[in-house]
Amino acid sequence: MPINKIGGFLGQEKKETLQPNIYHDCLALTSGRACISLIIEKNDVSTIYLPYFICNAVLQPLIKYHINYKFYSLNKNLEIINPPHFLKTNEMLLYVNYFGLISKYSAKLSKKYSNKLILDNSHAFFHKSLDSCWSFNSARKFFGVADGAYIYSPVTLDKKTRYKKATHDINYLHLRNSEDNQEAYKKYLIHENNFTCEIKLISDHSSSLLKHIDYQACINSRSKNFKYLHTNLMSKNLLNIPLPLCKQVPLYYPLLINKNIRQKMIAMGIFIPLLWKEVITREIKGYEWEKHLASNLVLLPLDQRYDIDDMNYLINSLTKLIS
Repeated sequence: MPINKIGGFLGQEKKETLQPNIYHDCLALTSGRACISLIIEKNDVSTIYLPYFICNAVLQPLIKYHINYKFYSLNKNLEIINPPHFLKTNEMLLYVNYFGLISKYSAKLSKKYSNKLILDNSHAFFHKSLDSCWSFNSARKFFGVADGAYIYSPVTLDKKTRYKKATHDINYLHLRNSEDNQEAYKKYLIHENNFTCEIKLISDHSSSLLKHIDYQACINSRSKNFKYLHTNLMSKNLLNIPLPLCKQVPLYYPLLINKNIRQKMIAMGIFIPLLWKEVITREIKGYEWEKHLASNLVLLPLDQRYDIDDMNYLINSLTKLIS
């Protein structure tokens, strides 16, 4: 793996504020999988509808609890094709707020399905509760922490639960900060593979760091970078991307082109994540659009590590490859 100039997972987060700065005041678990497990335990559910365009990690708690799951397709706006008119007593529907950009549609689903909706906000850390539905996010996708997922629910959840706190080897975060990228990446993959469906509370280390982040600075950076990329790339983008709403903070800039340039960009020192390779290889017929998305989406990094000069570097690199 080359040493990346832009992109890749973040190194250990620094404590930016002197006073505790709590953004989410709700139950914090270790991962999205832990949140799904808790949702299953709190509901009498036997079947969950979920999109083809999703990672296999989401399936793990469903398999563990012997939950039947049915896939549904998305249209080119990343909205559900033929959504169920109603859900039975033992059914729920999971939807992903893709790239943190589909909050308006997510709100419509919340009104329609209420407490039978599970909103996966792992791409939308700054999205808070919709009151009527279940939702969770993922801290480690947005910040340099080992774990953390805040869960919102339509019922009261006791923050002082019986569950154990998670512990993690955080050496990969320190290595990332020291720019030993190859070794850091190896240890990062080990860390990611160690996550299970077990319901655990967020680790003390991550909890402490997340209380001292300058969240507004992060919001400003991501929003500014997204707008700049969109202004310069929307004419090339085949994906219908809605402009972020107020308080909507994107994870990536999703650029869809009819050309697979991911490996070429990585060779240029720009790490472009793949969401998700299992979508491409999943042995189910009838979801060619989702396979096309997974194969050709160019997910441009725009996080708080970068400024407009970095965005220009991304744009210029893309232009060379596309032309």
